[in-house]
Amino acid sequence: MRKALQIVDWINEQTGSLSRWLVAILVVLVFSDTMARYVFNNPLSFGYQSATMLGGAIYALFWGYVHRHHSHVRVDLLYNLLSEKGRAILDIAFATVLMFPVMFLMIRIAAKSLVKSYIGGEVLTESYWYPPVWPMRAVVLIGLTLLLVQSIAEYIRDIHFAAKGEHL
Repeated sequence: MRKALQIVDWINEQTGSLSRWLVAILVVLVFSDTMARYVFNNPLSFGYQSATMLGGAIYALFWGYVHRHHSHVRVDLLYNLLSEKGRAILDIAFATVLMFPVMFLMIRIAAKSLVKSYIGGEVLTESYWYPPVWPMRAVVLIGLTLLLVQSIAEYIRDIHFAAKGEHL
């Protein structure tokens, strides 16, 4: 079990590390588009939509990484008052009632949307570039899947801690 949890952690760690490079690429892209637009009065035809898609990819691919490091925003008015075991039990309850049902629904919707976009040849129309939409929808599905897998790993850890009082 520990090995499986370590693999999930490793995958999300590597995805987060790789996604950091996308941030650097996004900065270069936005800088280049800004220079082309305001210095040369000739904006890049692909600049706006590329930046939007790259920003969305960064956001989606970091979901599992952020969850692995417990960095998502949470309302912790009561959470911090609980013992570590109490927090684990509360995390188990919320994951069971909210997280997993919502994640499965979102993954189902994302998968259907990806298939529909791919089959229908959907393109973005905000510029003359007309890039296909399906790669972005695929990245969102990957991000949701990584978040779900990391959530399952944290769920298993919480159950183990709540039952045995030791970390996995």
